[in-house]
Amino acid sequence: PTYSWRGSSGANAYEFQYASSSDFSTIDYSSGILTSLNHRPPTQDPGTVYWRVLARDAAGNWSSGSTPRTITINLPVPAAPALADPVNNLYTNLTPMLSWNAVDYGDTYEVQLSSNTAFTALLPVSDPTPSDLSFNPDPLPEGRFYWRARAVNASMSAGPWSGYRSFVVDTTAPPDPALYLPANAAAVLGTPTYSWRGSSGANAYEFQYASSNDFSTIDYSSGILASLSHRPPTMDPGIYYWRVLARDAAGNWSSGSTPRAIT
Repeated sequence: PTYSWRGSSGANAYEFQYASSSDFSTIDYSSGILTSLNHRPPTQDPGTVYWRVLARDAAGNWSSGSTPRTITINLPVPAAPALADPVNNLYTNLTPMLSWNAVDYGDTYEVQLSSNTAFTALLPVSDPTPSDLSFNPDPLPEGRFYWRARAVNASMSAGPWSGYRSFVVDTTAPPDPALYLPANAAAVLGTPTYSWRGSSGANAYEFQYASSNDFSTIDYSSGILASLSHRPPTMDPGIYYWRVLARDAAGNWSSGSTPRAIT
């Protein structure tokens, strides 16, 4: 802070001092000679100090010093940290690691997990250790969860909470898609285009064919598809079994549709 005092009758100069003890046996800081009635010293470390002011007249006589006052210097309250990971509205089949960015004067951090945006239904969390910028929650059940973080300085003053983000834990696979064309046991000339019905909640598919209906060895996989049809590279003549798997936004894969045969 800026320290100030009233003028002393007959004085033409002043000296501001602060110390760690009220007897000023050791002076931590002295301003030197001042002609003003206030002074802002260099940045002070957190803690309690005593301060006083001495007055000097034109003849060079110094007063013994005002009765000291105490003042406690606190660290600035940290700003709200910016959340880093996971991205907002993530769908996942595993409880994610939560992380945020460091802020000035952040010595420790606190995290809140809730099932609502008002954070009135808090889930128990263990506090991260000092200076940690991430937190790994215990495994969570299925559902949508909201989280936020705040920083606490070395004086144990907490800053404001960050804005919140949400994520959805989903461990249930989508239903297998219903196969459409070609029909089961169809015989076709050349390599056909295979198609299927959309699966509720799915955002991707994988087409596979194999020489046996248990798919112990998969002859071909399309990789991830966003469409409801696929024409694989030229297939050799023979009998094959084909199926389609569905994946949801959380990364859960269905076990695969009931295979169809094709010649």
